[in-house]
Amino acid sequence: MFMIHEHHEIVNKKNLELIHKVKESFEAYTGLKVEPVFNEKTYLKIKNGGTVRALCCIKPQLRPSTLPLVIEGCGRDEPVIVITQFVSRPIAEKLRKNKIWFADAAGNVYIEVPGKLFVFVVGNPPPKIYEDKNTLKTESGAKLMLYLLTHGPEIEATYRKIAEKTGLSLGRTSHLVRALLNNGIMRKNGKTYSVIDGKRLFELWMEVYVEKLKPKRFEGVYLSKFRSNLTELYERVRKMNLPAGIGDELGGEILSLYLKARYAGLWIRLEDKELLQRELGLMRTEKGNIRVYKHFNPNVIWWSPRKGVMPVPMIIADLLETGDVRCRETARILQEKYLKWTM
Repeated sequence: MFMIHEHHEIVNKKNLELIHKVKESFEAYTGLKVEPVFNEKTYLKIKNGGTVRALCCIKPQLRPSTLPLVIEGCGRDEPVIVITQFVSRPIAEKLRKNKIWFADAAGNVYIEVPGKLFVFVVGNPPPKIYEDKNTLKTESGAKLMLYLLTHGPEIEATYRKIAEKTGLSLGRTSHLVRALLNNGIMRKNGKTYSVIDGKRLFELWMEVYVEKLKPKRFEGVYLSKFRSNLTELYERVRKMNLPAGIGDELGGEILSLYLKARYAGLWIRLEDKELLQRELGLMRTEKGNIRVYKHFNPNVIWWSPRKGVMPVPMIIADLLETGDVRCRETARILQEKYLKWTM
């Protein structure tokens, strides 16, 4: 018998529907019988002549951008199985390489217990599902979520103040906050708000930031007159007193004092570009070590614990996106230090 459960999460209606879809597909493609059991924890029982227990990680949407978070979160002594809508072949191979089990609604499955059970099914196409046009998965949503991550988990601010800080309209702010409330990520406490699911908030933020916001704001690759001396680059940017900020690996190095950066991200306002090019000696080249991005909200530079460095949630997402082991370790250090409530 094989048993899995979802840890520290309430199974909502959507997750319940997903579990039943996975059950049906699992049985159809493996020939094994599955029986969901819902108590304080959620179990799936699979009869295979023995008993194996694994921690269940329910991720309705599994994307390349959030895969590093899943892999990092599955680093446990006991087996973990990911329950999701669809696992593509590349993601399936990465999960298998990391010994992380999965089962999706399309019938793709990986479970491996040496000497007891081995199931590996990949290549089934994604099921036709309703496309969730969640307004949070937009640039506006990313702006709000970054504010919450840098000011949370307790938010003592009116819609008007949040709108002012994020650069969003009052109506848009209200609409996005309601979406967070309806999704069980936030809770209203009279005139204040609490983020009650920091983990989901951060995962959603990373998905939108990596897949939509960051690529849209990319301006180009450059080399500065400081060449490989990225520390000097940071010092010069910091002393210029502009709303420009360092991100990517150099941001991780500055905040953690652990990583040795290979390249830097530089977030700027377009009106400051000419001045920065002159002062930093920026030259566009494919062999550069500076990736320049256009600011989506210059206010965010003041939401960081270090002057001249972009906010911690951005740095963590930058580091996890690389997939590099040392960068992932640095991201974990920063999350433990600054955003433990999102883990």
